[in-house]
Amino acid sequence: MKQVIISSLLVVGGFTGTDSPASPGSARARPTGLAMGPDGSVYISDSVTGRIWIVVLTGS
Repeated sequence: MKQVIISSLLVVGGFTGTDSPASPGSARARPTGLAMGPDGSVYISDSVTGRIWIVVLTGS
């Protein structure tokens, strides 16, 4: 199994998705896992909502 270490993560621009962003203090999620796909996408597992969030690089 290949191990990838992310030393820094920078998120720029807007967020598009099916849910609106949570306000401080009202978070309804708990990220518990992080993985990187072969195309550079980042997968984040959430133990509270049972979802897997996918962050993709679109270049725009």
